[in-house]
Amino acid sequence: LVILYFASTSRLNKVNDSGIEREPRRYIAREAVFTAFPIIIGVAVFSITNLIDTVMVNTMLTSLGWHTEEVREAFGQLSGKFMPLTTLPVAVATAIATAAIPSIAGSIAQGDTGAANVKINKAVRITMVVSIPAAVGIGVLGDQILLLLFPAFPGGGLLLRVGAVSIIFMAMSQIATGMLQGCGYMKIPVYAALTGAAVKIVLNLLLLPIPAVNVTGSVISTTVCYVVTAGINMYMLMRIMGPGARLDVRAVFVKPLAASAVMAPVCLLVYHGLFAAARNTAGLLWANAVACVLAVLAGALAYFVCMAAIRGIDEQDIRTLPMGARISGLIGKFRRNRA
Repeated sequence: LVILYFASTSRLNKVNDSGIEREPRRYIAREAVFTAFPIIIGVAVFSITNLIDTVMVNTMLTSLGWHTEEVREAFGQLSGKFMPLTTLPVAVATAIATAAIPSIAGSIAQGDTGAANVKINKAVRITMVVSIPAAVGIGVLGDQILLLLFPAFPGGGLLLRVGAVSIIFMAMSQIATGMLQGCGYMKIPVYAALTGAAVKIVLNLLLLPIPAVNVTGSVISTTVCYVVTAGINMYMLMRIMGPGARLDVRAVFVKPLAASAVMAPVCLLVYHGLFAAARNTAGLLWANAVACVLAVLAGALAYFVCMAAIRGIDEQDIRTLPMGARISGLIGKFRRNRA
């Protein structure tokens, strides 16, 4: 970025003929550093915490008398299965909602807290619309998903069932972090990350040595870490917005949870029905693969139809999602038939 800036300086000077006084390069460089440094520190906190987590898991499981292969298998389930499968839906959810951050920052800069509050609710709601069903789906179909993705080593379903809820708080933490940074409050997410990391390390010390908990303790501590981080970030964001700012709990949380409660049994019924019908003819792996994919699709359809029925999502929201145009068309047909 530095090289590109200085390489483009002459061109920028030619473009700037509006008569507006240009800020000194030293000032621009200082502002860039002061803006980027807290963001880098915030990311580094979680990276360092994950490194500490790795050392703690390996050391404490070994101290419980686990053999090297057992420790390696448990850590592989944690780092190679739990972490990627829980962070993927978070990346999708926050990527969709992050597009609203510049608009939110602009409303706050103009002092229009009412418009900013509406936009914050919309961004968080879209994040929850994606992350809550993802958490529920991974929680109820964790073993089946692992058998689909890792047929030779499908272990680790317990970690997904216990830690699936972390998807919700991880997504909330990230979108709140983006909003705070977009509004110029760079240090708050750093303090929130440090607090969450400290809580995680303490919980690791308490939970990992318990034989019945072992590596699941790291999943629990990760979940609590993001609960703390998300709570601090959202609380500070609402304080910055002023006394009139609040999250619409019904629209942001209750409706996606209600639709997900309908989705979960649909996933299980479709999966077990198809798996039982196909196992004898297709074999374990193929029966699981077909049943798992169709159960996910059926669950997604049930979720969005339910959300449309309870007015938890509108057409504009749907079109921002992956395959949103197709989903919007299906829901439109459902509404017309219902009418």
